[in-house]
Amino acid sequence: AGASDLGQALAFAGKGGEKRVVVVTDGVVTAGAEGDELAARVKAMGAERLDVVLAGGIRDEALATQLVRATPHAGTVLDADSDDVVAALARPVATDLAVAVGNAAWVYPHVIPSARVGERVMVYARLEAPAQAVDVTVGKTHDHLAMLAGTEPLVQRAVASAEIDELEAQLST
Repeated sequence: AGASDLGQALAFAGKGGEKRVVVVTDGVVTAGAEGDELAARVKAMGAERLDVVLAGGIRDEALATQLVRATPHAGTVLDADSDDVVAALARPVATDLAVAVGNAAWVYPHVIPSARVGERVMVYARLEAPAQAVDVTVGKTHDHLAMLAGTEPLVQRAVASAEIDELEAQLST
């Protein structure tokens, strides 16, 4: 069995002075630098944009997200199994998009760390009162969306999963 030293791979990629770097990895570090130290190495590479294509069964999306945000122009994290990688790499990435839902007592996520134009993102909200439509603002884009019917146990399960994600994010900071 081998070890994954992503820092070593980034150091090699940085030697060429490339302005754009794409890394294909599972993002799971088993040797060498991790987290903030890897992000510092990405900055030191001098690349303008780094994108990560995640492949394999076990993946570290949080680390991949940290790395793509370490360059002057934010990159994107792609799924090798489901994303159109070539098309996605050609699109710009928006970062730190605030999320607001009118008449909501709870919203998750509050901020979308990064998104490409046309990318679908699930936003969960618990409304103060029943409604037929809801006002949603993501970044500078505002939409008035009609509510759709859903199977109650499935909706409850999805919301519970989002609440767990939110709590885990709070614990990790």
